[in-house]
Amino acid sequence: FFSTTQTSSSVLSSSSSMASAGSQVISRVRQTVAAQPLLALGLSNLATAFLFFYLKARESGGLKKVLVRWVFKLFMRTAKLVAKGTVDNETEKLAKKTKEMILEKVTGVRYQELPEKGMPKDQLVAKLKEESAQETKWRKGQVSGTVYHGGEEATEIVVEAFRAFAVSNPLHPDVFPFVRKMEAEVVQMCCNMFHGGEGACGTMTSGGTESILMAVKTYRDWAKIEKGVTEPELICCKS
Repeated sequence: FFSTTQTSSSVLSSSSSMASAGSQVISRVRQTVAAQPLLALGLSNLATAFLFFYLKARESGGLKKVLVRWVFKLFMRTAKLVAKGTVDNETEKLAKKTKEMILEKVTGVRYQELPEKGMPKDQLVAKLKEESAQETKWRKGQVSGTVYHGGEEATEIVVEAFRAFAVSNPLHPDVFPFVRKMEAEVVQMCCNMFHGGEGACGTMTSGGTESILMAVKTYRDWAKIEKGVTEPELICCKS
């Protein structure tokens, strides 16, 4: 009984001491706020900002990941500032070289405005053929990844296909159902080539660049639905 009473007295004494210490802290805080309100406001804002940063970091994968990313960005910005002069000089040289490479081979009249009088059909066609005949580099096999040529016979078929559907608009399948049919058939052929199942689908694009963009978009949407990725990262070169 004596031991129990002694223990209870110790607990009460400890609680009283903590309450007294707490009261002293609160009193000091009030005095500080009254004496230096701007300092108190700054510390309060700092604490709020730190809490917001901490919660945001947890959503982005943790405080460590956010700090590493921030340090990396700071390093890259510093390196960019240091090398800015060299990069600017090389960029200027490259722009000048590209301009000379493109424009030096172009001859003839440069049309800046719509002419008041149109060019006769025969003259226009002759001009187009003349200019096309000068673009012979790809015919000699001197380019890579620029032209996908299947031979003269295939080119003739492509020309006839363009001629037959020159004014069609795939955005309106109710008006041009056979354009939509051809697109669906090509997509299905590609799905079969890659052993796609019933859920496989696709779309036609205007070229390689758009195809890459659509592939990235597809992976982004898939990662959000299947993996719960809400802030994806794309690692790519920048030059």
